[in-house]
Amino acid sequence: MYSINPPEHMLFDLDTTLLNTYGEQEGEGFNFHYQAHGYHPLLCYDDLTEDFLKTELRDGTKYCNNEADEFMRTLLDEFIADFPDIPRYLRGQWVFFAQDI
Repeated sequence: MYSINPPEHMLFDLDTTLLNTYGEQEGEGFNFHYQAHGYHPLLCYDDLTEDFLKTELRDGTKYCNNEADEFMRTLLDEFIADFPDIPRYLRGQWVFFAQDI
């Protein structure tokens, strides 16, 4: 879609959520922030078009920013290669940008 009508700029919105689990699914874990068992995936949307770009299912015990840099690096590398002249912006919860957590 972007190759047909490239945007003027892109706003990547990085987020996490909890996907509740019931029973003993492989990889689920207790998440202290949500006080529930489940998976804790990373999600990325193009906030301007509301297009869903990428997700990664993760263990429920993972902290929000664990491996978020690698998750975004592969996505940004793809968009930089395909659309080098389009400005890109990243928005996320403070935890993705905090240091020494």
